Amino acid sequence: MTTTAKKIKLSPSQRRVLQNVSEGRSWDSHITGRSAYGGATATLNSLTKHGLLKNCQITDLGRVVLGALTPANGRA
Repeated sequence: MTTTAKKIKLSPSQRRVLQNVSEGRSWDSHITGRSAYGGATATLNSLTKHGLLKNCQITDLGRVVLGALTPANGRA
């Protein structure tokens, strides 16, 4: 089964990680504290599983999903 942008709903954490990577920052640049890193690993794994990240880099599908949810497009 192929993952499409239309089927994917991002959590706030997933969106933040994708925004960081798309803007050239480290995926974890917004995280502080050990507990937050523990939760962020699950976020990173889910983004990779859905094909939005690969080797901590945003994929084309990740850009499409993130672009479809930006306020500039009126679909926030």
